[in-house]
Amino acid sequence: MIEPIKGKRLGPAEVEEKMGVPPSQMADLLALMGDSSDNIPGCPGIGPKKAAKLLGQFGTVQALLDNVSEVKAKGERER
Repeated sequence: MIEPIKGKRLGPAEVEEKMGVPPSQMADLLALMGDSSDNIPGCPGIGPKKAAKLLGQFGTVQALLDNVSEVKAKGERER
């Protein structure tokens, strides 16, 4: 991955450290959190940290959609 502003190349470990997911999950991360510069709306209320956490739990956007009933709303407590 390349950071366009700094012109710096990032390897897989740096991508995971910076974004919270491995390079193979970047498309899913951007789909969840959106990208205003590319006019991708994303999911309301989901930013980079929440998107990375959800992908860590479910693996892919499709798996997340298949198990949406398991996703807790913000502020919801475990019973």
